[in-house]
Amino acid sequence: MIRKKIIVYIILVIVLIFSIFYSFYRFNCKYKEWKNEKREITVINVEKVEGDSITYIGILGIDKVIFSVKNVDNIYSFGDKIAVICSNYSIERLGNPYEFNYKRYLNSQNIVLRLNILKVLSVDNSNNIIAIIRNKTSNLLDENFGKYSGLVKSLMYGEDEYLEEDFKNKCRNIGIGHMLCVSGTHVMFLSFAFENILDNKKKSSKMTFLNIVLILYFYTISLFKLSLLRVVIINILNYIIPKKNYYFKLFLCIYFLLVINPYYVFNIGVIFSFLSVISIRVFNPVISSFINVKLKINNEYLVSNISLSISSLVLIFPFQAYYFGVICPISILSNIILSFVLSILMRFIFYSFILIFIPLVSNVFFKAIYVLINMFVLEVNIIDKINIFNISVPRINVFIFIMYCLVLIILMYKSRIAIVYFWKYRRVAKYLMDGIIIFFVLYFSIWCVYTMYFDSYVIYFNVGQGNMCLIHKGVTNIVVDCGSTRENLASYVLTSFLKAKNIDSIDLILITHMHKDHMNGIEGIIDSGINIKRVGYSLPCKNVEEYINLKQLLKKEKIGIICLSQLDNIRINSTNITCFTPPKDYYLKDKDMLNANSTVYLVKDKEKRLLFMGDSTKVTEKYLLNNFFKELKDIDIYQVSHHGSKTSSLKDFVTSINISNAVISSQEAIYGHPDDEVLELFKNLKITTCITEKKGAIIF
Repeated sequence: MIRKKIIVYIILVIVLIFSIFYSFYRFNCKYKEWKNEKREITVINVEKVEGDSITYIGILGIDKVIFSVKNVDNIYSFGDKIAVICSNYSIERLGNPYEFNYKRYLNSQNIVLRLNILKVLSVDNSNNIIAIIRNKTSNLLDENFGKYSGLVKSLMYGEDEYLEEDFKNKCRNIGIGHMLCVSGTHVMFLSFAFENILDNKKKSSKMTFLNIVLILYFYTISLFKLSLLRVVIINILNYIIPKKNYYFKLFLCIYFLLVINPYYVFNIGVIFSFLSVISIRVFNPVISSFINVKLKINNEYLVSNISLSISSLVLIFPFQAYYFGVICPISILSNIILSFVLSILMRFIFYSFILIFIPLVSNVFFKAIYVLINMFVLEVNIIDKINIFNISVPRINVFIFIMYCLVLIILMYKSRIAIVYFWKYRRVAKYLMDGIIIFFVLYFSIWCVYTMYFDSYVIYFNVGQGNMCLIHKGVTNIVVDCGSTRENLASYVLTSFLKAKNIDSIDLILITHMHKDHMNGIEGIIDSGINIKRVGYSLPCKNVEEYINLKQLLKKEKIGIICLSQLDNIRINSTNITCFTPPKDYYLKDKDMLNANSTVYLVKDKEKRLLFMGDSTKVTEKYLLNNFFKELKDIDIYQVSHHGSKTSSLKDFVTSINISNAVISSQEAIYGHPDDEVLELFKNLKITTCITEKKGAIIF
């Protein structure tokens, strides 16, 4: 018997290892990059609607792909086959702190490729039964629910692409974002609906089987949503091996998911789903007992609802802090209140879905649903307005999460641990456990305060071909340049980092010159909600379009503008900034006037002297060497002029200012920067040189 178990375990391990290797091959090696080739894709569903572009999930061969089409007039539906001219391009990681790993995200959704659609050649509309049901259902929902049709679709089969972003944000703010997509919670409510239409004799004998049929039905109608796959597997296991331990079945469920795709371990939905299930299993009995005994609430349905809502969130809190930078205490209240309405709403939605093509009957359910939907939206709006309890925190680390779990164990089993394991020293053990709890609270509080108000660092981000640096000292945040040749990249990189650190404002953005790869990220930062207090720049030598657009944007957003000229000085707390070039009365003459007249910034405090050159040329460097040699001497960190181009980095200049570290922000494939001559110069002078393309973000 033991030998058979060992053999089974060995086989399971071998299967999992094979799956890991095959998944790595499928996601990284199976497809080479191609350009302008004809392919046929079968559409699965709409992923996102943004402006004039719609992003779809589809099937290419046997693999899932994601692609965008700039056409909102013809929306493709499940089963449509479209012939396209497309390119496949790899998704690179830039190596910035808190960078969203988009490739891993796609792989965790079982998506192998991202395609760039150049042209749609033809469309073969689907006539399969699933597409017909979904299309007719969608039309009926649009007719009967108007602005709420998107919400009904989201609750019915997880299609939240057409929900208003404002409403989605409200749901996230009050901690009920999971209610907007099909999940185990919805299946539970639908199971109750099934129970209501079965008599008592049939409940006990057929309920489990009907649950599986119901789940498989909704799994198909929701177009195979990953959030339902766990529910499908665990219910089938319950039916096949009902007497086995729940945790054994949970282990098998996790195993089967990992065999299907090992990258599911990185999927936020899967992580939250299992955490919620485990949390309910562990904490629900304790919380339910506390409500019954301490609060003396005897209503079984009420106790169950409150207990499930609270227990499901216990293990999710630290992950909310990690992924979203927020702890949402009101989510307990909002889940309790809204789950009552949702449980009733889901029953009516289920009944109406079965009878949707019988007008007289379905209309009755539609009216009831409309009333409940209005009630649901009203409650969301009220809770969102009174929600003043969200706690924004920096992204937590592994140590804090481990300490959080330890504190939970102590809170639940403090007396048992003291009596069973430390009977002779139970009093000391209790004091020790109390000390651990106090230590955790103090450590977490001090860590948050230090991270937000006392930490110091300088980060040169990797933004491809472009420049962006953040200088953070205590409560001071200064950004020098904010742009990239890739639109929206700089703003995305910076806002991701700031939100992870719980920083919501920038004291000053300094722009060296008016080229897009140095300043096109400002608009995206404004759109993200980060508060920009002031923007500083010198007037360009000609009225370039970028300057005109930036000036209009800053005036529109009422952001302070500082027009700088030579030797202007700015002091923010302990940080001092001196501006060099262009001269007050004239511009430096060169082939590239805009680059030659880049504003050079010397940023210094008690610890470091940082020099930012923008796209300065050798003409600029000669001018600085002749006029400001003493001021620029002894530079700790030097951002190399013009991304390491040979048009800059004059040997006399580099030698004279005594540089310790040089940073080059560039992407070789764009303009061929940095130049070998420049790299050789720094090497000969024994200057430590870092290139963002190779090392990612460079932190001092």
